[in-house]
Amino acid sequence: SDEPFIMRNALLPIGDANRSKGIFAWNDNVRAGLEEKLGEDWLLKLPSLWFPGDHAAETRIAYMDVVTNLYRECFSYQLGDWCRAHGVEYIGHIVEDDGSHCRTANAAGHFFRSLDGQDMAGIDVVLCQIVPGMTDNTIAVPCSYDISDHEFFHFGLAKLGSSHAHIQPQKRGRAMCEIYGAYGWAEGLPMMKWLTDHMLVRGINEFVPHAFTPKYPDYDCPPHFYAHGHNPEYRGFGRVMDYVNRVSTILSDGRHFASAAILYHAEAEWSGGKYMKFEKPAKILTQAQIDFDIIPEDYLAKAEVRDGKICLGKETYPVLIVPYTEILPDAILNDIRRMRDAGVQVYFIDDLPDRTAAGKSVQDFDVCALESLVETMKPYRDLTAEGTAVRDLRFFHYEKDGTEVYFLTNEGITETVSVELTIAGHEKKKYIQYDPMENKAFRVEGGDTIALTLEPYQSVMLFFGADCLWEELPEQKTLCTDDRAVVPQTWQIAFAEPEAYDPADRNPENGFGETAQIKELYNIVRENPRFAGFVRYETEAELTEGLCVMDLGKVGECAALWVNGEYVDEKIIPPYRFTFNAKAGVYKITVVTTSHLGYHMRDGFSRFLMMEPVGLIGPVEIRSAEER
Repeated sequence: SDEPFIMRNALLPIGDANRSKGIFAWNDNVRAGLEEKLGEDWLLKLPSLWFPGDHAAETRIAYMDVVTNLYRECFSYQLGDWCRAHGVEYIGHIVEDDGSHCRTANAAGHFFRSLDGQDMAGIDVVLCQIVPGMTDNTIAVPCSYDISDHEFFHFGLAKLGSSHAHIQPQKRGRAMCEIYGAYGWAEGLPMMKWLTDHMLVRGINEFVPHAFTPKYPDYDCPPHFYAHGHNPEYRGFGRVMDYVNRVSTILSDGRHFASAAILYHAEAEWSGGKYMKFEKPAKILTQAQIDFDIIPEDYLAKAEVRDGKICLGKETYPVLIVPYTEILPDAILNDIRRMRDAGVQVYFIDDLPDRTAAGKSVQDFDVCALESLVETMKPYRDLTAEGTAVRDLRFFHYEKDGTEVYFLTNEGITETVSVELTIAGHEKKKYIQYDPMENKAFRVEGGDTIALTLEPYQSVMLFFGADCLWEELPEQKTLCTDDRAVVPQTWQIAFAEPEAYDPADRNPENGFGETAQIKELYNIVRENPRFAGFVRYETEAELTEGLCVMDLGKVGECAALWVNGEYVDEKIIPPYRFTFNAKAGVYKITVVTTSHLGYHMRDGFSRFLMMEPVGLIGPVEIRSAEER
């Protein structure tokens, strides 16, 4: 199912104008549920849904509790049970954005209850809601709410899905994301790979790419992957899908490790009092490499405590973080106290609640200021990073078949993450370092710390415990380049339309038009504002014998390299850096770049994105190198 909702709000005709009116779900089941929760005088309390008073919080929480549980029973589980009885799995997602996940306006009032009946957890990311480089910025989006809640989209959305997969056994650890669609043709392969990493490193491991369409042009939610051969980046898209399959396979059918659980804030919002959304502490923890799951009261109520940790399925949490709320339901407070008394460390963020929904005071719990949360969580973290661009480093800790996996990615788009990692319990242990994009693995001798460098868009996996494989792998080597660089001075340039050149045949001579000579590399759309397709660059370079490293600098967006007519490789994300062996002599260098269709199609979604340049921008350098 795709974005089902209760639809509390509707436009109703009143006089000569349409005005927004609140529509509240109601039937005999809702009435019976309220009577059970509020008592015989439920009808006298009902006006508290709209008007403040002594019973407002109690009534509002009770109403939403009844409605969302009925939705879970009558929609989510009714469909899911039917599917499972007929050998079918039920997946999908609701509308999560703009705070809808715990409201009934255009969602189902409670993220977890609305998806409990499904066989996977589910989310989607569309409409330019998550944009690389906009982690701390509110941006315009092509949605009814006009601007994005960057804290929710970057730090909350994916964790809702993965958390649900971790805590409900029926999900079997599977968290699905509908991804890539409705971003516009300006969403090229680097952005797709970045979005994929954003989801993977937060625990999403099932993907529904959106969208293939039989029409071209089709203005419904581009980009479209094949588009009858009109999409220049379609061949490279297969590289992204290979990458998705490799990483998501490794991060499935195992166990996730988290340092904390954050209480889902639905009831706090329903109460009508002041509250903090869960994504506030989520952002603080994420940027400090402290992992967590989001836990709703339904699951907290049935969780066990063993050895001072909350236990749900395969997950354990030594810490429970409660975002600030003015009013807290009595049942939730009782469960939190049970956790605390059993040895779980509980922190209320910024302050204790003023009262419970029934008017009781809240006392005797630890309070932690939001800005002090990272320092407070130090004893519970399993990874520490020190170095440059640390705020852009993301990680995910997973265990599978006796091997522990750390998946790390640089979520920045301009700065290189260069850090020393300390991983608790793995000091001085040997490990495997795996590049899932290039599908290459190396064995590494362990030390007190792990030196890690990730350029923008790069990711890596570290494996501890796979000793039988470790011996079979080559030793990790570092490329050391010469200070002197060969810099091509002139280029022969030619163009090919998307349909004219097939990158699959790896022949850069077919399909291109006439050549012209240039002495300066430039953004192709400077002279041809609507160009999309392939650009071929040819030059000559005198090289010395040995290993060579060719760095293309900035590219828009993908680049393939040939040396003396021999295909070397293709890069679909930065860094656009190639290695090859040469003998002393003059070599013909050929580079073919591939662009997205954004400048050509100029669809409505693309105008919300930062447009990458087209062609080879540089600077281009070739250096001699050796492996050490």
